[in-house]
Amino acid sequence: MERKYNIEDFYPGLRKAEDVIKEVAARARQKRKKRQLTQMDLAELSGVSYGSIRRFERTGEISLCALVKLAKVLDCVETFDTLYALRNFEKDN
Repeated sequence: MERKYNIEDFYPGLRKAEDVIKEVAARARQKRKKRQLTQMDLAELSGVSYGSIRRFERTGEISLCALVKLAKVLDCVETFDTLYALRNFEKDN
């Protein structure tokens, strides 16, 4: 039987992808509620289907395109500017 490894086997303390996904969904739900928006309101404002928003808040599953649309409405799209940003690129070259 072949042993399968997880990234956590090599980097103890690294958060699991599932945990990060659930945290992102929970923060989005908190932002939506803070703005006093229903899931239906968010769907109408973002152009993301109600079903997708509902599934996202429940499971964390969503397309990147839909996530960016939600982030725009929830006023947190600037977070994507730092995702995979090149740090000190000019110094490295």
